[in-house]
Amino acid sequence: HKAGIGYFTVNLGLPAYQGYLNRESLTLGEVLKEGGYTTLLSGKWHVGDDSTVWPNQRGFDQFYGITGGGANYFDAGPLPLGDVQHPVNLIENNRKLSPAANAYYFTEEITDHALQYLSQAATSAEPFFLYLAYTAPHWPLQALPEDIARYKGRYDIGWDSLRAERLARQVSLGVRDPRQPPAPRDEDVPDWASLTYDEQQLWKAKMEVYAAMLDRVDQGIGKLLDKLRSIQRYDN
Repeated sequence: HKAGIGYFTVNLGLPAYQGYLNRESLTLGEVLKEGGYTTLLSGKWHVGDDSTVWPNQRGFDQFYGITGGGANYFDAGPLPLGDVQHPVNLIENNRKLSPAANAYYFTEEITDHALQYLSQAATSAEPFFLYLAYTAPHWPLQALPEDIARYKGRYDIGWDSLRAERLARQVSLGVRDPRQPPAPRDEDVPDWASLTYDEQQLWKAKMEVYAAMLDRVDQGIGKLLDKLRSIQRYDN
C-alpha cells in the first residue's frame, strides 16, 4: 500500500491503490545504477503496466519480459481469467514484441535473454546486477513435451503416498527431526483414494506439468551459473 500497488496493477484512483510503483519507492535497479552498476532484468515486472513505469524507466539498463504477472508460455496473446481477457505486454527495452505463436517457450526466453545480458555486461569492468524473475510455475500449466516426459508416472501413487515418502526422505537426509510432527494436512485436499479414476488422471497430469515447468527453470539456473563461471564472475 505504501508503494501504490495495494491491489496489484489495478488503478482504483487512490494513492495506495494507484496500480503502479510510486516514486517514493525505489527499485534495486535505481539504487544500484546510481552506485555504478549495470542493471539487468529478465522475466516479470508486475508493478506497473503503463510505459512511464516500465523497468527501463525505473532504473534498469536492459529489460526483457512481461509487465504483468503471468502469460501464456507459447504466445503473447491475451491471458483469459474468468470472462476477462487480460492483455499481455511482452517488452524488450521499451519495444513491444509480437512473436509468432509456438515459436518459443517463455521460460527459455527469460534464460536466453539473461545469458545475453550477462555476456554484454562481461565486456565492461563495471559491476552488474541481474534481477531474474521467472514466471514459472505461474498458471497456465504449460511445459515442453520433453520435460513432461521426464515425470511421466512419477505422481501415479497420489499425493498421500508422495507426502509420506517425502517426509520420510527428509528424515533420512537429516533435514527434519523425526520427533517433529508434520504440519496438519490441508482440509481442502481430499484423500487421493476418494477421487474418481478420471480425477486422479487429471491431477497426475497437472503434477507432471508443474514439475516439468520447474525443471526447465532449474535448467536455466544451471546455464546461468555456467555463464558466470565462463565470464569469471562466479566467485564475485
